[in-house]
Amino acid sequence: MVIGLADFACQAGQELGSYPCPTFNLKRHQFGVGISTAMCDHALGVNQYLVRGWEQWGMVNQVHISTYHSTYFTLFFDYQYRFNDSWSIESRLKYKRRYTESAMSIRAQDVNARLASIIFTYHDIAVPVTCNYRWVTRAGASIELFAGVGVTTLGLAGMQSFEFHYNDIYNTHGILKIEYDRGLDVFGILGIQFDIPFGSFCLKPYVSYSYSPIRYARFVATPAEATPNFSKEIISAPLHLSELEIGLIMHF
Repeated sequence: MVIGLADFACQAGQELGSYPCPTFNLKRHQFGVGISTAMCDHALGVNQYLVRGWEQWGMVNQVHISTYHSTYFTLFFDYQYRFNDSWSIESRLKYKRRYTESAMSIRAQDVNARLASIIFTYHDIAVPVTCNYRWVTRAGASIELFAGVGVTTLGLAGMQSFEFHYNDIYNTHGILKIEYDRGLDVFGILGIQFDIPFGSFCLKPYVSYSYSPIRYARFVATPAEATPNFSKEIISAPLHLSELEIGLIMHF
């Protein structure tokens, strides 16, 4: 009875032209596609791939790794199920490609040389599931806050490595690699999105932050043969998922 009165009031408001009723024809099942990319990926606190220097040994010898460019984009399918006008659950099947470019240098008593750029490309499948709460505006658009958990498959790609060999720097020969602790990584996600209707479909721009406090990977540089300037394995600080993301979804 209460729902019937609400629908009657909504229809009456539309007839009088006082306000629109954006929830009247709300779809229970919504399917869509989307695209997203990184925000503030140059910030150390946000992007964990931005390595800024590793351990040193002795008084002067050091192998230094610095990541100066790292970004990603995603393509995904989206599904949203609405329980009512306010609450819903939403899931995305995301393909992510991250491009990271680093530089490696050796600093020693008589050597201070930048060796070369090192490029890694990472491919990943991520599946976040969120619970959404929605506020509707009289203009017909809506705002949704969402929170949930997800899983990423980045570690299933296995170890990625880059071999370097520089004859002019004491025959420096080694391998730089990224090692994963596990195949799957679980993360939490928080965000906000806007629902802007356009006839039979709607656009949904969003911003979200994903984070996992548990280490899942590390960079490792290993000498193929010990030299005075590169004599032992060097390990980076722990990496864990930390991503600020901006994206756009089209729902049908």
